[in-house]
Amino acid sequence: MLSSSKSVISPIVNIVAKACVNVHPNLLTLIGLVSPVGFLYFMIAGMPIYSFVFLLLAPFDMLDGAVARLTGKANGFGGLLDSTVDRVSDGLYICAFGFPGLVQWHWVITLLITSYLISYIRSRAELSFLENGGQKSGFSLAVGIVERTERLVGIGILTIFVILGQLELLNIGFYVLIGLSIITVLQRLAKANNALK
Repeated sequence: MLSSSKSVISPIVNIVAKACVNVHPNLLTLIGLVSPVGFLYFMIAGMPIYSFVFLLLAPFDMLDGAVARLTGKANGFGGLLDSTVDRVSDGLYICAFGFPGLVQWHWVITLLITSYLISYIRSRAELSFLENGGQKSGFSLAVGIVERTERLVGIGILTIFVILGQLELLNIGFYVLIGLSIITVLQRLAKANNALK
């Protein structure tokens, strides 16, 4: 869905990437942890406005891939490291609502599990497609209501609720994000079922 908005952000990221060609892409991937770590820290510290500022840095996690393509350093390990750091980031963003007691932990863990399932189902299904003789460009499971971009937008909205002191709306928003994530898991399983039969 909103993942198509990358075409809008990409030109800005590419401009920044040209200034970063002397920095190894894998280092940029690790630097990308600054956003979720800062988000978590300021949520725990009770300063959600600063958390929101750090969340606005999240789109620049595309910077490592842009630099890798510009410098010819794109490789399998870089992609693996990027995906690994993305999962760590997802965990930090989501858990940032649990540590300060803004949302009950059982809901935080539910969103965390469904978010990880969304990513896992895609990677596992695409791997199964290749293992069964499919072409690398012939199948993508980038479908569903809540991909990573939508989840980050949702977290941004939840953070605004915290800033405004609207904790009831925060919890309702959390339930909605969980529900949409579960639907996304089912959407991906359904598409994988059709493609891998």
